Amino acid sequence: AYTGWVDGLNKTISGLRVNTTSNYAGLIGFMYDGVVVKDLTFSDAVIKGANSVGVVAGRAQDDTLIENVRVVNSTVSGAGNVGSIVGYNYSRVGGAQDQGYAEGPAIVRNCVTDVNTKVVGTSTNIGGIVGNNYGATIINCHNYADVTGKSTVGGIVGYTRDYHHNKDG
Repeated sequence: AYTGWVDGLNKTISGLRVNTTSNYAGLIGFMYDGVVVKDLTFSDAVIKGANSVGVVAGRAQDDTLIENVRVVNSTVSGAGNVGSIVGYNYSRVGGAQDQGYAEGPAIVRNCVTDVNTKVVGTSTNIGGIVGNNYGATIINCHNYADVTGKSTVGGIVGYTRDYHHNKDG
């Protein structure tokens, strides 16, 4: 997993290609614990993977921030948990009874896809921004991409819910 900082300084990455039969496909396959990716545009990206596929990250987990990212003229495809920005955005906050978790939230904020982008899944949890948003946060994101999948398909997020160990439900 990647733990670091990517400040795009409002630059563009053109022609990114990831083609794998594995899970966690993207610029960063799996990111967690303090990773920030911000101020970056992806143009003409083609990202193909199994499950948890996104241009920025296949999976973003616990105390991560993806902010001010644009995806234009790109294609993201996989089986399940497919999104233009993140395939699986996961945050384990809260805790059941005496089992508390202190990880910070996984946040996707101020991200945009354009009308020339396609997000395609052959299974479930397919979203224009995030495929599966489990206990995490999406703020002020806009999707104009074409999104297709088998079930739980949405313009912004395919599937979202709170973290299931939250004692307050």
